Amino acid sequence: MNRKNWLVLTVLTFILVGLMGCADTGQTNVPLAPNARIFKLTLTYEENSVWFRGATRFAELVKQRTNGRYAITIFPKAALASGSQAKELEMVQNGQIDFSFSTTPYIAAIDPRFEILSLPWFFDSVDGMDQALAGSLGEELLRPLEAKNLIGLGFAEAGFGCFYNSKREIKTPDDLKGLRIRVASAKVVNSTMKALGATPVVLSVPDTYAALQNDVVDGVELSLDTFVTNKYYEVQKFASLCSYRPNIVALLAGKTTWNSLDADTQKIIRQAAQETLNYINQETRKVTDSNVRLLKDKGMAVIQLTADQVKAFRDKVAPVYAEFEPVIGKDLMTKYATGVR
Repeated sequence: MNRKNWLVLTVLTFILVGLMGCADTGQTNVPLAPNARIFKLTLTYEENSVWFRGATRFAELVKQRTNGRYAITIFPKAALASGSQAKELEMVQNGQIDFSFSTTPYIAAIDPRFEILSLPWFFDSVDGMDQALAGSLGEELLRPLEAKNLIGLGFAEAGFGCFYNSKREIKTPDDLKGLRIRVASAKVVNSTMKALGATPVVLSVPDTYAALQNDVVDGVELSLDTFVTNKYYEVQKFASLCSYRPNIVALLAGKTTWNSLDADTQKIIRQAAQETLNYINQETRKVTDSNVRLLKDKGMAVIQLTADQVKAFRDKVAPVYAEFEPVIGKDLMTKYATGVR
């Protein structure tokens, strides 16, 4: 293939991926302006996820409110980073990607204070969590990211972590003993699994299905929506719903991209980001009941842990707080840990 044909094929491929990325909720009718600037937005979630719908909404709002001067091409499944969330975040930092929905355990790799969002039962309610993330806690976490070449535009919830496995019902901490549980890279999550007697195994999302199918790991700790989106119910038998930690995702912009925009455009994008994140929260919380029904319809045993049962787990994870106090900062933990007072 000669160079000219290769360039044409590359351009067509990017256009096709962009069209696929926006197909879920439809396109705004606003045409692209002459010399429009096209941003790249990446996320690890699949096209059938709430997050992909949210990304599409964000793209539509930006295009509409800038009168077609700016548009966004969406790349699901971390396509620009070969499926790697860590690489994806690095590419946002160095300007290769403009925007990203990044899960906070990966952000914690560059700012350990983000481990606070993975602490088990840290918040006492969803409303309390929303207020903290939209308010002073969110600001305290996002503001320092600028020194890491990232601009934080806000947070949304991707559900709460629960326990799933193929071996047995999990109703007590002892039921987790000896189970190999897939986790993300969050150090807090690793420590939590160890405190509960499980063996954590770090795997990327793209590698997890095969690992479950081939018995490399026995189970996963994930939010319900992510579990359903990736169809892990096909290779798991038991679900224990305990909402032990929120799965928080931040919408980030690369600093280079952000600083290239005028103040009015930055304001438009910030507003579009906030509306998008509110939408994602609403949609995530809407699908909880239907996801539980789906698991039952697929033959999984679904156990909803009671408050008394949850207390036994919470007592077991007290050492995790002591371990991460020096990492996160005692002041930050004391100020916001409403769920463990």
